[in-house]
This record gives sequence, C-alpha cells and structure tokens, in this order.
Amino acid sequence: MSVISIADFGLRIESSFRSLKPEIRSPQSAIRNPGGGFRHSRWDALLVFLALAHGALLLARPSIPLIAVALWWNANTISHNFIHLPFFRSRALNRLFSWYLTALLGIPQTLWRERHLAHHGGNGARRKLRVRARISWHFGASAGQADARRRDAGDVLTSSRSGNAADACPPPRPAGLRLPRPANYCGLPVMIQLGMGAAAKCHIILARALSPAAATELALVLGVWSALATLASKFFFTVYLPGYLAGLGLCYLQGHYEHVRGTTSHYGSLYNLTFFNDGYHVEHHERPGEHWRYLPRQVRYGAPASPWPPVLRWLGAVNLELLERLVLRSKALQRFVLRTHERALVALLPQLGDAREIEIVGGGMFPRTALILRRLFPRARITIIDASSPNLETARYFLNGDVSFVHRHFDAGDYEENADLVVIPLSFTGDRAAIYDNPPARAVLVHDWIWKRHEIGAPVSLFLLKRLNLVKR
Repeated sequence: MSVISIADFGLRIESSFRSLKPEIRSPQSAIRNPGGGFRHSRWDALLVFLALAHGALLLARPSIPLIAVALWWNANTISHNFIHLPFFRSRALNRLFSWYLTALLGIPQTLWRERHLAHHGGNGARRKLRVRARISWHFGASAGQADARRRDAGDVLTSSRSGNAADACPPPRPAGLRLPRPANYCGLPVMIQLGMGAAAKCHIILARALSPAAATELALVLGVWSALATLASKFFFTVYLPGYLAGLGLCYLQGHYEHVRGTTSHYGSLYNLTFFNDGYHVEHHERPGEHWRYLPRQVRYGAPASPWPPVLRWLGAVNLELLERLVLRSKALQRFVLRTHERALVALLPQLGDAREIEIVGGGMFPRTALILRRLFPRARITIIDASSPNLETARYFLNGDVSFVHRHFDAGDYEENADLVVIPLSFTGDRAAIYDNPPARAVLVHDWIWKRHEIGAPVSLFLLKRLNLVKR
C-alpha cells in the first residue's frame, strides 16, 4: 500500500474519533481569556520577546555553547509552551511564530508537536482520566471567529475533577471500532508487535507529518541549513552543527531524567523561574492544557520529586548509586556505614518508642537500616519497599528471611498502611517536603543531607554529608 493510502487511512481513523464526543470547553480557560492579541495570557508576550532575543543573540555572538544551551532552554520553555497552548489569537501570527521557532531551533514544530502529544497520549492512558473531550489546537483565527475557525487536532483528555483541557493527543481506540490487521496495510513486523492501537496512532502521526504545514517547515529547515552550508560552510560544520547536536543531547538528558523513574517534578525556585514552571512536571502531565503560570497551584501531595533539575539529575543518581555499589564491594565500608547509621539511630531511639510494624523505603542493595533495626527492634515486623527488583535481590543476600520484601513504588500521598515507623532514604524521588509536613506514619525517619537540620535529628557522618531526621505526627 502506498504512503498516501496509509495517510488516508490514518485520517479516516482520526475522523471517526472526532465524531465520538461533543466539544467540551474548560470554564477556567474562559475565565483566564485575556482578550487582545494573546489567546491565553498576556504573560506569553514575555516568551515571545525572549524567543526574539534568542535569535538576536545567535546573530550577534554565535558559539557552540550558546547554540547548545539556547536550543535546550528554548525547546523546554518557549517551544514546549507554544506546542501545548499557541500564544496568539491570529492564525497567521501562530503560523509565523511556528516558522520562526522552526528556523531558530532547526526542529519542525509541527512534527515536534505530534511526537510530543503522542508522548502525552501514552501517559494519559496510564492515568485515571475518565472524561474524553475535544478542543482545537489551532494556529488562530480572527478575534470574532476564533472558535469557529480552529483546526481540530483530535481528542483531548481532560480531568474529570477539574474539567481542564489536558492536551490534544492521538486518541485511544474507542470500544467497538474494528481496525484491519497491521500486516494488511503496512507489512512491517514491528507494527504487528506494537498492536492495533499503536499502529493507528502511528498512522495518524504519519498523516499529519505529510501535511502542508510539516512539509513547509521541513523545507524551511533544509533551506536554512543549505544556505549556511553554502555561504558559511566553516561556521556550519565547526560551530553550528556541533552546537546543534550538543543541544539535542541536552534535550535528551532533560526528557530522559524527567521520566526515567516515572514522571518526576523539581520544585526548586530558581529552575522554575528560569524555565517557566517546567519543574512542575507531574502536574503538567496531569493537566497538559494548564497554562504555565498556574501549574504551581496544582501541586499534588506525594508526587515524585527530585532535588535536582532534570538535566542534572544524573549527578544525584550516579553519586548515590556509585556509593551504594562501592559499599557492596567492601567489607570495611559496610562496617563503616553500619557503625555510623547505628550511632544516629541509637541517639533517636528514646524518641521512637515501641515499633511493631516498620517499613523501609528503598532499602535494597546493602540493607544497612534493616540490619540495624532488626537488632534494635527484635520483635518488629520489617518490610522493605523498593521499585527495583535487582536491588531487592541484593538485599536478600544480607538478610535471613525474617524481613519481607515488596516490589513497588512508594507514594506517600496514597499510603494507607498502619506502620509504626517508616524510613525514607536519601535517594527518595518523591516530595520530601511533603513527608516533613504530613508524615505518612506515627514516626518517620528521613535520611537527608547534613545541612537539612530538623527539630529532632542526629548526624550520620560528615564524610557522607548525611543526617537522620525524625518526624512525628
């Protein structure tokens, strides 16, 4: 079957989805309508200005670091927000700004948008979002005809609780819709493995990729690159391309560490100031249609969070995992960490009281806390909760079957157990501040950095830069 017929098939499938539900609009979106030339907020003018400043800076002082960092920053702030909520009411202005970002970043915005919304579609299917609606992701219209002239982009998942438009994304296959076998129209074994639903989504994205908008933006990128290669070949091959590839590498790190252990937020004020609240990533995935200014209002208690910005998150992972693996290989290090942690636990023992049910989060690999608490509370039932099966298997080697092991992710917001004591590790990826504010058990021991002092706590080791804080209800 030809590429055009595949595209036609994807468009027919998409059309069938569009007829399933009536359009639903968010009351909050209507309230936040700013009027004037900007569709969602006049604050988007700041992003437009910064995009223009990005281009001016590249023209004035082009360099590999500037090209790389600016591409990474723009793709995760201006471009990302524009993909979800186009800034202007005018279709012409949205199209013009999309072309500008395409030439500036070297990334066709239409194709980038389709890929990104497919990413949100996969996450949306895993979340318990129960209402399906449609809104228009449009390149604008005249002020009086904006709703009538919007260009549909398919189904939108919305939160049944808030009614906010979550995102335009390739929709899931509705019940009762029969799709032909992938082999009948594609012939690629990988499509058969992906299944009917994924194949339909792939065809819808392919159909849109063949659209005039995508073709125009591809031609624009190729035209800019051809002009640079012809008129300034040395600059293109020794400055622009290395900077461009480095920027894509930073974007890969950003996306990978935002989702590698489940979607994870970062609530640091500096990062969210400079990246326009991109750190509220769990909240963004739950409400992809929420404007960037309002994401801090949607913070979910117990959501996975990291003290590191996404592009630097590998530092924390490498450092902590490296230390853990070094301990596994050295008896001397094992004795050292057992001695220092036991000293801190004994200092807090009078404050703990009697503990019959103890749960240790992330206690895999070398289970120092379980080994110590088993001695201090010989009658307690101890459970280790870890999202990593290999880490749990490693911990079993050091324990003699009198400790239970649970393979799952710990979410303090959904915690319903009745443990007397819960232990939170230094590598905890959830919202540590929420643990301090609303402890999930009668007593919670929180491993934290040595400078994170609390009312009740004891230092573990200055060498490890670590302390143990006790939080009680």
